[in-house]
Amino acid sequence: MMAGDSASRLYAHREADSHYSRAIELVDNGSGSRQQRIDAYICRGRALELMGEFDQALANYQQLQSYAQEQNDRGLELAALIPQATVLSTSTPKFDPEKGRVQSVAGLTLARELNDHQAESKVLWNLMLLEYYEGSDREQAISYGEQSLEIARRHGLQEQLAYTLNDIARAYFTVGKVEQAWAAQKESMDLLRQMGNLTMLTDSLITSAGGHYFHGDFDDAMTSLEECVSVSKTTGSSWGQAVSLYVLGAVYIESGEIGKSIQALEEALPLAKEAGFSPPVTARLRLALFHGMLGNIDQGFQLANEALEEGENRQFAHAALAQLHLCQGNINEADAAIREACSELENGEADPKAGYAIFQVIEGDIALANQQYDRVLSLADRTLSVLEEMGQRVFLPDILRCKGEALFALDRIDEAGTVLAEALSLAEEQNSRRAMWPILSASARLAGHSGDAAEADRLRSRARDVIRYIGDRAGSPQATAAFLNSPKVADLLGTDEIHD
Repeated sequence: MMAGDSASRLYAHREADSHYSRAIELVDNGSGSRQQRIDAYICRGRALELMGEFDQALANYQQLQSYAQEQNDRGLELAALIPQATVLSTSTPKFDPEKGRVQSVAGLTLARELNDHQAESKVLWNLMLLEYYEGSDREQAISYGEQSLEIARRHGLQEQLAYTLNDIARAYFTVGKVEQAWAAQKESMDLLRQMGNLTMLTDSLITSAGGHYFHGDFDDAMTSLEECVSVSKTTGSSWGQAVSLYVLGAVYIESGEIGKSIQALEEALPLAKEAGFSPPVTARLRLALFHGMLGNIDQGFQLANEALEEGENRQFAHAALAQLHLCQGNINEADAAIREACSELENGEADPKAGYAIFQVIEGDIALANQQYDRVLSLADRTLSVLEEMGQRVFLPDILRCKGEALFALDRIDEAGTVLAEALSLAEEQNSRRAMWPILSASARLAGHSGDAAEADRLRSRARDVIRYIGDRAGSPQATAAFLNSPKVADLLGTDEIHD
């Protein structure tokens, strides 16, 4: 066990697995105590999880559970149940809400019967994770998390307190309890730094980066992500690297760093597969979406179709296809793709509470192209209400732009000016060049319509400057040409700047 613990501290997970496996052989042959048996199995399972070998980890825990049942040792059975429930209840390839719930409810009942407070707090944490990742009842997730926190604080369970605080912060973010989210995240990070738990510090840094990203604080998100990449490399965590690169891809594209965004997401792809990281918008689907935004049509279609063939999230695969068709100017195909995407959703429409407002931006742009201006206003107002409730600001400038363009088309000129000015101010505050140039372009058209030619020229010039900045950072001459020759960009630049 000591050799395994030493290897774990050095993040040599495969070596640790070998030592813990030997320890299990010894206790199975009668050379060890009950607690040593628990420690050997749990530590080996954790090493396997950190290597992304979740099937082996579950088999390891199930072996311990079978022994516990043979011995009629309910405490030992509880020790085996809890880590199984964690694997089944979190973002792993083995995520199974139904099985995870069965395991957790059984564990919670047993923990309370045995008056095992540490186990009870951990099982409630598992139930919080299950509800969070399933996504159907985030308030219930918070309820479980707060119960876990109360027990951990009352009984001085510092490690569990840090774990639960980290994950409840995410749930707080998704329901708009931003102050509580940041308080929980900060307390968790402080505890993890004090304990020297770099593995969980990676997760806490990801929570921090995600919170900053969804709030539109991209510079702060970048700071957390850079530290997270460094810590993940130190610990050998492919999961931490995959998630960090995945979020980095989204942050880079906001600032207009196309090449860095694509590179980060392409690096994330194999790491995500290795680690079992599979969010609703996978790294491949995010790449497809971004290629659609940037005019890399062939690559985007290839990625979106691969995602469909391999069973990735169908809603967002069809949304990516809609984005690609829209970029080509194929409005009918874009409309059909977004309708197909919505048909895959539970209520037939996208829910901004899912945390992916890009869906509503694509819907809004397609409705604008179809001259369905009242639909755009309805969609925008519904989305703006939810984003305000959640405290989410990423893609908020885009939703405001869609609303402003619809108001302009309906000849509600003063309202359009106010909304577009708000959109531009927010994009500038976030330094989101991705969102900025379409807003500047729409604002220039509005100024020209209002008879202010000088202002229209000024805004159009600013939009062109932003476009050139993005094009210069596309990563390759081919990517630059694809972006600059995409219909809306080329129309704004004029025929004198068409690129080969």
